[in-house]
Amino acid sequence: IQAHNMIFLNAHDENDEVFFLDHILHEGAHVIFNTLTYDSKIELFTVPFKTNLATITKDASDHGELYGRFHGMFTQSNINPCVETCIDKKVFTGKQHHELLGRFSSNMKRFKSGIEKFNIPELYNDEGKKWYTFFSKRYDDLYNRNSELINSFDVSNQPYVFSYEIFKEGNK
Repeated sequence: IQAHNMIFLNAHDENDEVFFLDHILHEGAHVIFNTLTYDSKIELFTVPFKTNLATITKDASDHGELYGRFHGMFTQSNINPCVETCIDKKVFTGKQHHELLGRFSSNMKRFKSGIEKFNIPELYNDEGKKWYTFFSKRYDDLYNRNSELINSFDVSNQPYVFSYEIFKEGNK
């Protein structure tokens, strides 16, 4: 968030096009949301935007600041439609297609978790309500089109950073 209009990629030799698709969309979405809310972030919430999320949710395991975590829903609202398009257009085949399906399922379940966690109407000022409504509608639209696909995979064992190796073991 502090390095405006830049993305930083954490890549390894084994990363391929599917990894970069997901990673660039994710990091790029952070830059976009930061730019879109640069002046308005102080107006999103009824509490300071740097408030620890755990203070809001009363869950000590919720790490990070409110604004930073709110970013997550914007990243998901951008990643998932792009991944959906790649799936629909059969851009990838074989292992890469399988990985893309896993990433989509994992991302959508993460998106749902964010929508549920941030479903706190009293948390938002008008600007924040507009963003939350956008995120929620985007999730609903994507889920309604893809619920069978999303629910056909087990991604419950995924770490924070998606692992195809773990995914393929439980989703052959």
